[in-house]
Amino acid sequence: MKMKSATILFLTAFAAFFLALPLQGGTPGTEVKPLAEAILKHGMEDGAIRMMSTDQTVWVNPYFTNLALYALLRASESAPELKEDVFPAIEKWFEWYAAHQLPDGTITDYSGYLERYESTGKFDSTDSYAATYLVVADQYVKLSGKTLSNAAADSVHKAYAAMVSTMDEDGLTWAHANYKAKYLMDNLEVNQGLNAAVDLFKRLGDSDSAADAERRLALNSKGLDKFFLKDKNYLAWALTENDVVHESFEKFYPDFLANAFACSMFDGLNPRYWEKLSTQRQVFAENFCARAYPGALRFGDRETADAIRNAMDKHVTATADPSTIRLDILTLLLGIALNDPDFWPETPELPAESLLR
Repeated sequence: MKMKSATILFLTAFAAFFLALPLQGGTPGTEVKPLAEAILKHGMEDGAIRMMSTDQTVWVNPYFTNLALYALLRASESAPELKEDVFPAIEKWFEWYAAHQLPDGTITDYSGYLERYESTGKFDSTDSYAATYLVVADQYVKLSGKTLSNAAADSVHKAYAAMVSTMDEDGLTWAHANYKAKYLMDNLEVNQGLNAAVDLFKRLGDSDSAADAERRLALNSKGLDKFFLKDKNYLAWALTENDVVHESFEKFYPDFLANAFACSMFDGLNPRYWEKLSTQRQVFAENFCARAYPGALRFGDRETADAIRNAMDKHVTATADPSTIRLDILTLLLGIALNDPDFWPETPELPAESLLR
């Protein structure tokens, strides 16, 4: 099972305990800005963004940082006044990321204390860390109208190399070289990362890399078809060597969460996949599944969307300082506050055989 599962299970099991900002389903202006500002307070002077901001300890997880920064970029679209703080924070993150990448483009988690922190020597994956970084870089360039610094441009090329380093012949990526599992969630993020890379490389004038990314994007999009389970109306959550399928539809993680990823990201997905998934709306509400929220909006399932949001409202308590909330949970809150069925970046349409199943 994916190593990120420990973090996800901790997050979902104790989300209500950590949540501390009441959201009442109002307009973005009343919710987006304070949540975005809370995320920004997790930033450190050197450009790193730590998971908690309440004490001297440091835990930097590049994957969750990338998701938080992506959410900030989306927030700056609805609250443009945030741009003057969001863009510099992202530029500092690019510099930090570039300085901490390993020669092969991968990057590890970091931990310690404010006065000194260091690499843990570990990462959850090589594909998702890199893919989400590419998405942030692409969104930043599009929204800011700026060009990447030389260091940031170099980090993009290295991240791309890391992302595709475990790509198999079918276009799907292994989590990392020593962990032979092709995860649906990771490969959806890789698909978005490849799409972002095409745009980034074109902007950087690197036509060869752009062509390579386009080729790999087509392969990955076709490879994603392997996750679809004929006649079951849901997707497998992983494939292992020799295309052994790992699937079930019994529990929140990874079964329902992986399918929520798909329903919130795929364009043109057959509605019956959401119909199957929507039977678990109570589970999503209990686990505060922000990943299912855009899918519910996309498929017009207001009942599920409201269940997720109402469950959050029921368990949160007011706080004078939302920056005390953990970074990954703040990102979930901000994603729901934005109330956008297209919150996640573009994912190319699936091959017709998947859509017709």
